[in-house]
Amino acid sequence: MDIFPVIIATGKAFCDRVHERKQLKEYIKYGRHTVVIAARRYGKTSLINQTLLELQLPYTIMELTLAVSLADIEKLIIKHIGYLLNSILPKTTKAKQNVLKLFKSLNPELALTVGGEQLTFRLMQNKSSSTENISEILKRLDDTAVLINQRVVIVMDEFQQISNIQNHTLEAAIRHAMQYSKQVSYIFSGSNRHMLQDMFNSKNRPFYHSCEIMKLDRISRNDYEDFIQKAAKEKWKKPLPDAVIEEIFCLSEFHSNYINRICGYFWILNEFPTIEKIRKSWDNFIQSKRTEFTEDILRLSKNQRKVLAYLSQKPTTHPSHQEVCNELELSESSVRQAVRKLMLMDYIYKNKEGMIGILDPAFRDFIKNL
Repeated sequence: MDIFPVIIATGKAFCDRVHERKQLKEYIKYGRHTVVIAARRYGKTSLINQTLLELQLPYTIMELTLAVSLADIEKLIIKHIGYLLNSILPKTTKAKQNVLKLFKSLNPELALTVGGEQLTFRLMQNKSSSTENISEILKRLDDTAVLINQRVVIVMDEFQQISNIQNHTLEAAIRHAMQYSKQVSYIFSGSNRHMLQDMFNSKNRPFYHSCEIMKLDRISRNDYEDFIQKAAKEKWKKPLPDAVIEEIFCLSEFHSNYINRICGYFWILNEFPTIEKIRKSWDNFIQSKRTEFTEDILRLSKNQRKVLAYLSQKPTTHPSHQEVCNELELSESSVRQAVRKLMLMDYIYKNKEGMIGILDPAFRDFIKNL
């Protein structure tokens, strides 16, 4: 198997997160709805998938990235709830009919397909609003789970996408169903940490104090080193030199996705990594991201680009100090505003030592090479 996958890591490819997995399992089992917040490429999707695999509970994962309207969200939720219901429907006809009665207002239909029976819903036009339909189907799912005494899980990824839809009425509809839930556990996640935190921590938002908040940090050096060395011994019957491990960590900065990209290249090609080879593969990877990174930079204002270029070379605890402002030829207020915006967009971050720098190491190295 691919021990260093670049999309979702589960099973033998999953590294550590022992405490987080245990915590998330307990939240799910006790119906404590959860928000998983982490920067991109920190492995939150892998954590959720691995936890669900270990729990072996019925679940559905809704990817909201492409949802731009209330109608998109409605279709997506109804489709995924249909899939989830199919997986938990009782076997006997009478028991199935009892479940279908719960969804009477949503016109459920059981159709025979190549893969077996498939539950669908035929919503009546103009009979009820999309937010009402969403709230209704989520509540009826919980009624079904109660009826058959089965814990189920709904995961909504890139959940911040709903933030600007219908002036928070969609948030209110989902919250309404969620707060009465007895057997459905909800997990929300997304790549925009600041938007998610605003949704769940702001007193004027429907989700205020409705969920447990799990903030993921990077996996520790020791855990990653043990994982990589174990894989190396299985692959080549010997560990990697300390200097090679150090180079992997220096370039990736412990971002799960980047560690997997660096290591995966050598494991797939069965080529023992050296410092020179690692640097070459990293440079090639950065060049492959040129179009994406260039587009990201061009979306920024002139001042934001200036600050980003500076921080790629000189991370600092005080980006608005007079010395920095003089070098950038910007006023203190302009630098502060640019830093705030770049923080909100997750281009830069402040580490535990208070140092402000670029969050994505590949993006940082791309800018440094311009």
